[in-house]
Amino acid sequence: MKIILSLLVLFLLAAIIFFCYRKFRSFRLKRQQRRYEIVVTEALQDSLGKVSVAGFNGKKVALDQIAVAQVAKAWGLNVVVFGYSFPVQELDKKQVRQVKEALSEQLKIFAQQHSLNSPEEPSSLVISDIWQRDLVLNVEVAYLINEQTKGYLRDVEKLDH
Repeated sequence: MKIILSLLVLFLLAAIIFFCYRKFRSFRLKRQQRRYEIVVTEALQDSLGKVSVAGFNGKKVALDQIAVAQVAKAWGLNVVVFGYSFPVQELDKKQVRQVKEALSEQLKIFAQQHSLNSPEEPSSLVISDIWQRDLVLNVEVAYLINEQTKGYLRDVEKLDH
C-alpha cells in the first residue's frame, strides 16, 4: 500500500513539475514574441515612411491606423512573423510589387543600421507576403531570428510557386 501511495505522490509531483515547466516556457515565449513585435513594428514604421512609388507614399500612412497581428498564433510561438494592415488607395499588382521591393530594401537598411542581421542572412527582416484587399494593404514581415521562422518562410515560398 505504501508503494502505491508513494508512486501516486511521485506521479502527481511529476505532473505538477511538468505543468509548471510548460506554463513557464509558454510565458517566456510570449514575452519574447512581444519584444520581437516591438522591433519589427519599429522597423516597419521607419521603413514605410521612406517608401514612395507611383500611387503610394508611405509617409501618408497614419501610424495609428496600422493594425498588427501575430502570424505566430496560427503557426506556433517560435515563428517570428507579424502581419500589418493599413488603409491605402487602390493599387494594381504592379504597384503592390513595387511597394514590396521598396519596403524590402528599406527593411534591409534598417536591419543593417540596427545590427539585426546574422552572418548567414543578407537581411533578417523580409516580407513574407503582401496583398491588397478592400483598400487595405496587408504586409507580413518575418524576422529571421530562428530556424522555425526560416522554415515558415521556405513553406510560404513553396506555396507561392
